[in-house]
Amino acid sequence: MLGCVVGSLALACGTDDGGTGDGGASSSSGAEGSSSGADSSSGDAPQPSVLEQCDAPTPCDAVTRDPGSDTEAVSDALECAITQALAAIADGTPAELTSSYCDIGCFGSDLLLVGDGTAYLQAWSTTDTTDFETIQRCTLKDAPFFEACQGQPWNVNGCTSKSDWVTDCEVVVDAQCPG
Repeated sequence: MLGCVVGSLALACGTDDGGTGDGGASSSSGAEGSSSGADSSSGDAPQPSVLEQCDAPTPCDAVTRDPGSDTEAVSDALECAITQALAAIADGTPAELTSSYCDIGCFGSDLLLVGDGTAYLQAWSTTDTTDFETIQRCTLKDAPFFEACQGQPWNVNGCTSKSDWVTDCEVVVDAQCPG
Protein backbone atom coordinates (compact mmCIF):
# COMPACT_ATOMS: atom_id res chain seq x y z
CA MET A 1 0.00 0.00 0.00
CA LEU A 2 1.32 3.38 -0.98
CA GLY A 3 0.50 6.37 1.19
CA CYS A 4 1.09 10.01 0.49
CA VAL A 5 1.99 12.86 2.76
CA VAL A 6 -0.41 15.75 2.80
CA GLY A 7 0.99 19.16 3.61
CA SER A 8 -1.41 21.04 1.35
CA LEU A 9 -0.68 24.23 -0.50
CA ALA A 10 1.94 26.63 0.60
CA LEU A 11 -1.11 28.52 1.82
CA ALA A 12 -2.78 25.49 3.30
CA CYS A 13 -3.23 24.14 6.72
CA GLY A 14 0.25 23.36 7.88
CA THR A 15 2.18 20.25 8.53
CA ASP A 16 1.12 16.92 9.93
CA ASP A 17 4.10 16.72 12.26
CA GLY A 18 2.80 18.85 15.08
CA GLY A 19 4.08 22.02 13.43
CA THR A 20 2.65 25.45 13.87
CA GLY A 21 0.02 25.12 11.17
CA ASP A 22 1.47 28.04 9.26
CA GLY A 23 1.90 26.20 6.01
CA GLY A 24 5.29 25.68 4.54
CA ALA A 25 4.73 22.90 2.07
CA SER A 26 5.00 23.90 -1.54
CA SER A 27 2.78 21.26 -3.08
CA SER A 28 -0.47 22.60 -4.47
CA SER A 29 -2.93 20.30 -2.77
CA GLY A 30 -0.87 18.50 -0.30
CA ALA A 31 0.37 15.61 -2.33
CA GLU A 32 3.58 15.02 -4.14
CA GLY A 33 3.47 15.74 -7.86
CA SER A 34 2.64 18.77 -9.91
CA SER A 35 -0.31 21.09 -9.57
CA SER A 36 -1.70 21.03 -13.05
CA GLY A 37 -5.37 20.95 -12.26
CA ALA A 38 -5.81 19.81 -15.85
CA ASP A 39 -8.44 17.32 -16.88
CA SER A 40 -6.28 15.05 -18.98
CA SER A 41 -9.24 12.96 -20.13
CA SER A 42 -11.15 15.84 -21.72
CA GLY A 43 -8.39 18.23 -22.73
CA ASP A 44 -10.11 21.02 -20.76
CA ALA A 45 -8.06 23.89 -19.42
CA PRO A 46 -6.69 23.33 -15.92
CA GLN A 47 -8.88 24.30 -12.98
CA PRO A 48 -7.22 26.80 -10.67
CA SER A 49 -6.77 25.98 -7.00
CA VAL A 50 -9.02 28.12 -4.82
CA LEU A 51 -6.36 28.19 -2.10
CA GLU A 52 -3.74 29.39 -4.60
CA GLN A 53 -6.08 32.23 -5.66
CA CYS A 54 -6.59 33.63 -2.18
CA ASP A 55 -4.32 34.32 0.75
CA ALA A 56 -6.26 33.79 3.97
CA PRO A 57 -4.91 32.61 7.32
CA THR A 58 -4.15 28.89 7.67
CA PRO A 59 -4.48 28.28 11.41
CA CYS A 60 -4.94 24.49 11.30
CA ASP A 61 -2.94 21.48 10.28
CA ALA A 62 -4.40 19.56 7.34
CA VAL A 63 -6.98 16.93 8.35
CA THR A 64 -5.45 13.74 6.95
CA ARG A 65 -6.53 10.13 7.01
CA ASP A 66 -5.37 6.84 5.53
CA PRO A 67 -6.61 3.24 5.81
CA GLY A 68 -4.81 2.77 9.14
CA SER A 69 -6.23 5.87 10.83
CA ASP A 70 -8.07 5.49 14.13
CA THR A 71 -11.68 6.37 13.26
CA GLU A 72 -12.76 6.46 16.91
CA ALA A 73 -10.27 9.12 18.00
CA VAL A 74 -10.96 12.83 18.11
CA SER A 75 -8.71 14.59 15.57
CA ASP A 76 -6.94 17.74 16.79
CA ALA A 77 -6.77 19.04 13.21
CA LEU A 78 -10.51 18.46 12.72
CA GLU A 79 -11.26 20.18 16.04
CA CYS A 80 -9.21 23.16 14.87
CA ALA A 81 -11.11 23.29 11.56
CA ILE A 82 -14.47 23.16 13.36
CA THR A 83 -13.32 25.98 15.66
CA GLN A 84 -12.36 28.04 12.60
CA ALA A 85 -15.80 27.48 11.04
CA LEU A 86 -17.42 28.71 14.25
CA ALA A 87 -15.11 31.77 14.26
CA ALA A 88 -16.06 32.53 10.65
CA ILE A 89 -19.73 32.45 11.67
CA ALA A 90 -19.28 34.41 14.91
CA ASP A 91 -16.92 37.18 13.89
CA GLY A 92 -16.18 36.88 10.18
CA THR A 93 -12.72 35.35 10.53
CA PRO A 94 -11.54 33.97 7.16
CA ALA A 95 -9.47 30.78 7.00
CA GLU A 96 -8.15 28.16 4.60
CA LEU A 97 -8.78 24.53 5.53
CA THR A 98 -7.93 21.29 3.79
CA SER A 99 -8.55 17.60 4.30
CA SER A 100 -7.51 14.44 2.51
CA TYR A 101 -7.67 10.68 2.46
CA CYS A 102 -4.65 8.87 1.02
CA ASP A 103 -4.15 5.27 -0.01
CA ILE A 104 -2.90 4.70 -3.55
CA GLY A 105 -3.07 8.37 -4.41
CA CYS A 106 -5.02 10.98 -2.49
CA PHE A 107 -8.31 12.76 -2.73
CA GLY A 108 -9.51 15.62 -0.64
CA SER A 109 -11.17 18.99 -0.44
CA ASP A 110 -10.12 22.53 0.25
CA LEU A 111 -12.44 24.96 1.97
CA LEU A 112 -11.93 28.71 2.00
CA LEU A 113 -14.02 30.32 4.74
CA VAL A 114 -14.68 33.84 3.51
CA GLY A 115 -16.03 35.14 6.81
CA ASP A 116 -19.36 36.44 5.53
CA GLY A 117 -21.29 33.18 5.81
CA THR A 118 -19.95 31.87 2.53
CA ALA A 119 -17.24 29.38 1.71
CA TYR A 120 -15.51 28.14 -1.41
CA LEU A 121 -15.31 24.36 -1.70
CA GLN A 122 -13.04 22.53 -4.12
CA ALA A 123 -12.39 18.82 -4.39
CA TRP A 124 -9.09 17.51 -5.72
CA SER A 125 -7.31 14.23 -6.37
CA THR A 126 -3.74 13.28 -7.04
CA THR A 127 -1.56 10.43 -8.16
CA ASP A 128 1.30 11.83 -10.27
CA THR A 129 -0.32 15.24 -10.74
CA THR A 130 -3.00 17.10 -8.85
CA ASP A 131 -6.33 17.59 -10.55
CA PHE A 132 -8.70 20.21 -9.15
CA GLU A 133 -12.45 20.03 -9.69
CA THR A 134 -14.55 23.13 -10.19
CA ILE A 135 -14.73 25.76 -7.46
CA GLN A 136 -18.11 26.03 -5.75
CA ARG A 137 -19.38 29.03 -3.80
CA CYS A 138 -21.52 27.77 -0.94
CA THR A 139 -23.34 28.88 2.17
CA LEU A 140 -21.64 27.76 5.38
CA LYS A 141 -23.99 25.85 7.67
CA ASP A 142 -25.14 27.51 10.89
CA ALA A 143 -23.28 27.32 14.21
CA PRO A 144 -25.42 24.50 15.74
CA PHE A 145 -24.13 22.10 13.06
CA PHE A 146 -20.51 22.79 14.04
CA GLU A 147 -21.21 22.89 17.78
CA ALA A 148 -22.64 19.36 17.53
CA CYS A 149 -19.42 18.24 15.82
CA GLN A 150 -17.08 19.44 18.56
CA GLY A 151 -15.38 16.58 20.37
CA GLN A 152 -16.76 13.95 17.99
CA PRO A 153 -14.60 11.08 16.69
CA TRP A 154 -13.70 10.73 13.04
CA ASN A 155 -16.46 8.21 12.35
CA VAL A 156 -19.21 10.83 12.85
CA ASN A 157 -19.63 11.25 9.10
CA GLY A 158 -21.35 14.64 8.81
CA CYS A 159 -18.57 16.28 10.76
CA THR A 160 -15.58 15.05 8.76
CA SER A 161 -16.61 15.81 5.18
CA LYS A 162 -16.15 19.45 4.20
CA SER A 163 -18.92 19.04 1.61
CA ASP A 164 -21.32 18.41 4.50
CA TRP A 165 -20.30 21.74 6.07
CA VAL A 166 -21.98 23.76 3.31
CA THR A 167 -25.28 24.08 1.43
CA ASP A 168 -26.61 25.85 -1.66
CA CYS A 169 -23.44 25.47 -3.72
CA GLU A 170 -22.99 26.89 -7.20
CA VAL A 171 -20.05 26.55 -9.56
CA VAL A 172 -17.95 29.70 -10.01
CA VAL A 173 -14.93 30.45 -12.18
CA ASP A 174 -12.92 32.37 -9.57
CA ALA A 175 -13.15 33.01 -5.85
CA GLN A 176 -13.69 36.46 -4.44
CA CYS A 177 -10.97 36.47 -1.83
CA PRO A 178 -11.63 37.74 1.70
CA GLY A 179 -10.07 40.94 2.91
